[in-house]
Amino acid sequence: MSLDAFDETHTRRREVAWQSPAAVRGQVDGLSGLAIMRGIRDGTIPPPPMARLIGFACVKAEAGEIAGL
Repeated sequence: MSLDAFDETHTRRREVAWQSPAAVRGQVDGLSGLAIMRGIRDGTIPPPPMARLIGFACVKAEAGEIAGL
């Protein structure tokens, strides 16, 4: 039995919600990249929409090393 890739019963959907980039821009203005990544890791800065889309979560943010799940 073969699957029809265009059969709507096999369609998957994912919805991603995010804040206005202007709100986040004001929050990170003047911060270093490392400080921004630490904020994302700690939950004080929202992650970029792409990170949410692919299920990426920052778990380590140190000088010279960023790690995620």
